[in-house]
Amino acid sequence: MKYRFRTSSLSWFQICLSLCLLCACDDDHPPSDSSVGEIAAGEVIAGGISAGEVIAGEITAGGMTTGMPGPLSQLSDTVQVQFDEVGGLHLNCKTQEDCFTAQGYYHAAHRFTQMDINRLFPQGKLGERVGNLALDTDIRNRLIFSTKDGQSIEEQMWSACSEESKRMLEAYARGVNAWLAKWRAGDPDAQLSDEYNFAIFDKSTIKDWTALDSLSVALVLIQDLTERSGRHLRNARLLSDLGPELYFDTFGDAPAFPTSVLGGSAGVNSVATITMDGKKELPSDRNYAEGESKLNLLFSRLKSNKSLFKKGQWESRSAWRHLPEHNPQVLGSNNWVISADRSLSDQAWLSNDPHLGLSNPSVWYLAHLRVMPESEQDESPFNVIGVSLPGIPSIVIGHNEHLAWGMTTTYYDFTDVYIEELSADGEHVIFNGEEVEILRREDQYNLAGMPSEQYESLYVPHHGPIISIDREAGIAATMRWTGQDADTDVEFLLALAQAKTVHDAQEAIKTVTTIGQNFVVADDQGGIAWFPYNRLPSRPWASLDLNPAFPLPGDGQAEWGPALAYESLPQLKNPESGLIVTANHDMTGAFADGDPTNDAQLEGPAQAMQESPANGYRYSQSQRLLDREEPHDRASLTEIIHDRELLLARRLLPVILTTVDLSVLSESGQRALSILSPWSESSRPYDCPAGLSTDALDLATPSDDPQEKSDSAACYVFHVLYAELGKTVFGDELSEASGNNNLYPYFEAIARLIARPEVLRGGIAYWDDISTETEEDMSLSIAEALNKTGSYFNREYGSNVDEWLWGKVHTVTLTASVLNEAGVRDYNNGPYANHGGLYTVDVANPRNLYSRDYDHGAGASMRFVCELTSPPQCQIEIPGGQVHHRDHPHYDDLLRKWLKREPILMPFTQEAVDHSSNEVQQWP
Repeated sequence: MKYRFRTSSLSWFQICLSLCLLCACDDDHPPSDSSVGEIAAGEVIAGGISAGEVIAGEITAGGMTTGMPGPLSQLSDTVQVQFDEVGGLHLNCKTQEDCFTAQGYYHAAHRFTQMDINRLFPQGKLGERVGNLALDTDIRNRLIFSTKDGQSIEEQMWSACSEESKRMLEAYARGVNAWLAKWRAGDPDAQLSDEYNFAIFDKSTIKDWTALDSLSVALVLIQDLTERSGRHLRNARLLSDLGPELYFDTFGDAPAFPTSVLGGSAGVNSVATITMDGKKELPSDRNYAEGESKLNLLFSRLKSNKSLFKKGQWESRSAWRHLPEHNPQVLGSNNWVISADRSLSDQAWLSNDPHLGLSNPSVWYLAHLRVMPESEQDESPFNVIGVSLPGIPSIVIGHNEHLAWGMTTTYYDFTDVYIEELSADGEHVIFNGEEVEILRREDQYNLAGMPSEQYESLYVPHHGPIISIDREAGIAATMRWTGQDADTDVEFLLALAQAKTVHDAQEAIKTVTTIGQNFVVADDQGGIAWFPYNRLPSRPWASLDLNPAFPLPGDGQAEWGPALAYESLPQLKNPESGLIVTANHDMTGAFADGDPTNDAQLEGPAQAMQESPANGYRYSQSQRLLDREEPHDRASLTEIIHDRELLLARRLLPVILTTVDLSVLSESGQRALSILSPWSESSRPYDCPAGLSTDALDLATPSDDPQEKSDSAACYVFHVLYAELGKTVFGDELSEASGNNNLYPYFEAIARLIARPEVLRGGIAYWDDISTETEEDMSLSIAEALNKTGSYFNREYGSNVDEWLWGKVHTVTLTASVLNEAGVRDYNNGPYANHGGLYTVDVANPRNLYSRDYDHGAGASMRFVCELTSPPQCQIEIPGGQVHHRDHPHYDDLLRKWLKREPILMPFTQEAVDHSSNEVQQWP
């Protein structure tokens, strides 16, 4: 039996990171499958696409049949199907199950391969499509997408589903399979998208959809948003290379500008402060020596296992998300709710823009599911609209007739990595002084066009999969993850869709265990709330030396305690301020001192440990714009969700400009400084526009607006300067300690040094370059960074500052991930010039400033603003289109509006849907 860890031929991104990053690929027809029952045709559509001719009981539009097969014996009655002006799906059904069946059919018709890849990924079966290119990824994924003892998480979730949820999943699967039956039969109107015609894909092995497949798709999303074992291994490697002081100063989590959802701030647990002469002053309320001792214990323990961490991280890249090296905050989200008291219309409002990978096709599919009421005077028993995930029934984010909801990632700490001591025979681990047998599971991997292979997965039953092993040293690394215990998470899809009040929503969200989301909700009675409900372990042992952000001893001294009660988690309901904002940042203030472990033993919300939450710039800017005297309306809230002010520059640039030593600036450095100096006096201070006439790069010319060009140039110069500061100030220390000349700090370390040097143990001494004999200070180091910045622009553009435009380099491309990483760019969509920048509310974080890679692969996967009238009136923006067929009018029409920040209203009442649709058909 083979058991090995291998480097992957295709990385995580190459095999499709997640629901957030997957492309949708389809192909032509396989041979007819006689085992699939014949489905009669009939149907259904209409909408902002012009109706085509009726063929065999179906209506075609835009050259593609959009009909639904029928009759299906499981459907209870006719289904009315309409498509609105942007291709949004609207269903009127007699029962919920009928709606889910129709939803499954249209998801498959428009996005099947997105669904197909998403189910195969966690199942470890991508090799069935692309052969041994995916074998290493399949081995890793089959290992980690399992319970602690190696069983199926999907089956565990299925067992926990209510009967209503099981009926939902089964009805959805029937709809998907109805479309697959047409495709297998060779129906020319049931086609996969172009990508699956590419040579690496084998479509002959495509199987029917099952309810467990939908749970697999959900599991990919859960894992992507909650599992951080790869980061723990990276933390350990960096700490063992750099030592505690340099590591925590350059890669630690202390924010330059502390914020929290609950309003917490730094208190008695503050770290050592630094005086301006660079000497440490120890606050009397902290036993500094004890803290240093614990950090040294952590360092010693990790350094002794250094080879295991390097090996583990290297081996895990194919199976764990590999965040960009210098920006751990590319993924995230904003959401906020405001009460009726803050609204011009006396109604509550909700806004949400989840920041995910930008893929082709887009993550989301617009859908509206409505069970028809008994009479026109009655309210529908089920009426929900919003964004759905292809592969999963119902609506993930959206609204019903009374309630709207949105989500952002919590950055709770859902994962621990354990270092296990192996027994003498290597077949057991030592736990609480006893030997515990390692479990073995044999797996067969079927590979397209090749013989199958078999590999063995290893599990420690109380912790989970062995993700790395060093038999010579007698140690192994295991991963404990809350997703291994996931069970009732699917229930919220139905419960939240039917909730009518904030209280109903709270009860619905209690079914969540591991999704890892901050839920915000608002109802038509003016209620607002925030419920970050997830099943979190208690860690009463957490401390500097037993820090859950690093691998822990597996001997029993750092085991999870009982899950925290949902009532004890951070949360807000109808706060007096009338405003709740979340942006993936610190919930309680535990990170203000850079050490969340010293709050883990406290009572109440502080026990809910997060891991490396966002630094708070998006939160602070949103909060500032929302917390005003004037009441808000649709225009003001839309402007906020589109805000592109660089708060980082507002906070730091004045200090930079007043401190720089002007006497040592070169001519190019002076030119860069002249671009930055007037930025604060702009009509939109610190704005980050693209500065071009259009987002289409091949047609773009400089903007006709002088102010926009000036702001765009300043935005560009600041991004280059900020990275040069990181290199200049910290590059010398990091290079000397690690031997890596290309290792640079997290961006927040630069802000800490400028704005809050007292939280750095090395203090202002970092301004000095230890590789030179000269003793540099802050003013000299800033001048050096400005000179390097000016030299860059001279080389790239010359002295004509009209060419220094941010949109030329700050671009977005929707990638068909598998083929893109294989070097095939034909199926990508872009690049397009885009506004925004580092930590702007309208998120557009450059991929890697240090390597001058300014495009952004993640961003707002949708922008949703909702007024809670009766019924709600909501708008949305999505980067893509509904139908992933390149010749279809709804292939990417929504992308153009997303780039221009032009929201569309979501038709919800039947009158509005009818007005937005060209034709209504009844089926069967």
